[in-house]
Amino acid sequence: MVKSILYTMTGCSRCHEVKKHLKKVNMTYIEKNILEDPESIQALMKITGEVFTPVLIVDNKHVLNQQEIFLLEKDELKLHPRECTNKSNR
Repeated sequence: MVKSILYTMTGCSRCHEVKKHLKKVNMTYIEKNILEDPESIQALMKITGEVFTPVLIVDNKHVLNQQEIFLLEKDELKLHPRECTNKSNR
């Protein structure tokens, strides 16, 4: 089973649209609101090298931004998203 984490923040209209899309394609995910969970900020920074939302991490391997998320179809990655990397080591 693929594990997905969606990083969001309160008041983010893009995040709201992404969540609606993921519901439409029946994709399950764990939501981490960076404003409510400060540890999520550090995790996101470690993965992407910056803090922005929405970001979807799929199976600890793929990083998807908003445009890439909208290309997702039901439980499939129809693109070649960026691999997760530890940006803090650069």
